[in-house]
Amino acid sequence: MKLLFNLIQKREIFGDEVSRILMTLPMYIRTPTMELLKEYFNLIQSEVLRGHKQAKTTAVLSFSTVLYEACVNTLIRNTRYPVAMYGQFCDAKVVEQEFLPYFVKELERIMKTEEQTENTHWKLVYLTALGNIGHPATLPVIQRYMDNVQNTVVKTRVIFALKHMIIARSHQETQGVHQKLVVDRDAQ
Repeated sequence: MKLLFNLIQKREIFGDEVSRILMTLPMYIRTPTMELLKEYFNLIQSEVLRGHKQAKTTAVLSFSTVLYEACVNTLIRNTRYPVAMYGQFCDAKVVEQEFLPYFVKELERIMKTEEQTENTHWKLVYLTALGNIGHPATLPVIQRYMDNVQNTVVKTRVIFALKHMIIARSHQETQGVHQKLVVDRDAQ
């Protein structure tokens, strides 16, 4: 991964090729170490991607997917990555402290600007990224925009940004019911 990030930073890989590589990255990361996550995060913030809208969009969305799968969702993290062998690579607290503020800040910066097609694109990207991350700390931010946004496309994206939190909650409730059934069955 370090090699790919270096090639992108040096502009030896550019344009749509960068987008294609970054799009598939979440599927191929096997050990999402903090070092890898920080390098990916630095790439997102770098000047290299600022000039290429599609690559920046893809990088933000794929990184947010990695954060959800490797750090926030324990079920995916424990089944997809070798945490039994290497230990946890990161957790939801790390996401909240190190990565989430950037996404929230970018969204707030863009939401303050006037309604333009370009701004709508980035609003949708960062709302989707917050939804992809699925961290409960995003709830107040998402709620604020749900209450204040008038644009129906953006408002729809705000609602979809809740998907991972709803799925996680329903999974926890299902687990609770399952555990209760097992306990009840064992008691009989």
